[in-house]
Amino acid sequence: MNSKTLLIAVVAGIASAVMAIAAAGLGVAGVPLFLAASLPIYFSALSWGTIAGMAASIVAIIVASTLVGPQAAIIVGLAHTIPASILGHQANLAQPSENGGGMVWYPVSNLLFNLTILIAIGLVIAGFLIGYSEVSLTPAMSEALKEVFRLNPPPVPLSDAEIEAAARKSFSILPFIFSGIWLVVHVLNCHVAGMISRASGFLPRPADDIPLNAGLPKYSLAVFLVALMLSVLLSGVAQQIAATFAGALMMAFALVGLAAFHLRLRGNSGGLPILVLSYLLIVVFYFPLILFAVGGIMRVSTNNSKNLPIGKPDSE
Repeated sequence: MNSKTLLIAVVAGIASAVMAIAAAGLGVAGVPLFLAASLPIYFSALSWGTIAGMAASIVAIIVASTLVGPQAAIIVGLAHTIPASILGHQANLAQPSENGGGMVWYPVSNLLFNLTILIAIGLVIAGFLIGYSEVSLTPAMSEALKEVFRLNPPPVPLSDAEIEAAARKSFSILPFIFSGIWLVVHVLNCHVAGMISRASGFLPRPADDIPLNAGLPKYSLAVFLVALMLSVLLSGVAQQIAATFAGALMMAFALVGLAAFHLRLRGNSGGLPILVLSYLLIVVFYFPLILFAVGGIMRVSTNNSKNLPIGKPDSE
């Protein structure tokens, strides 16, 4: 790694750490910064290769540890920089095609599945580090719900026991929802970083036709089914871990379903209004994602394409 690449990695790492940490002191205004904290790592890895991405991730962790502490640094790494640097590395993997007519790049389907699993693992470990526990956090959630109901009284008053039960239920659902949302955050950051890198002439990988190529490996169906069943059958910490994986995988299938939806509407004069309405419904109600996840599952289950083996990165 030359001095220019090292400098870029250091700047990207510092930017990522500062964005993640500064967000904590800005309240709601800092949310966009926190959500975009992995963007500099993706840009570094996609534009200057694996070593730059890994170096940027290490710098971000060191800076976060220096400014806040080791625990915060580990969480920054798990939630932001490590998944970004690994995916940036894999996105640049390529090998010559069998007929010698060009390069075969790491499949989009494998990239999405690998990112999904990385996100789920990172969130599970981060949850242990911050002490995410139904037993310890339910009282605080119950008090918060009581305050909400005091300001906005429901049609039928709830007893303290009912409020506590609602708080406990929210802790079983939250890992499922949050892991899916966090996967979308990383997908968007990776996509934006790729667009910037390609526009700057740094990204060696050609543009992927996402609506056409988006998918997941077929074994992801089995992984999702197992995680979903365990999230229903288990309780406590085991249930929360299973729900984290199930939620991330459901969102991955939903993204595949949305890609298929985009492809179906391609060339349709009324496609844009339909897409806008669909995304508005998703943002407001969330549950339409389940329909797109079913579509994604159908697309993956009927996809007979092979994932080609990939060699060393072409960007080093």
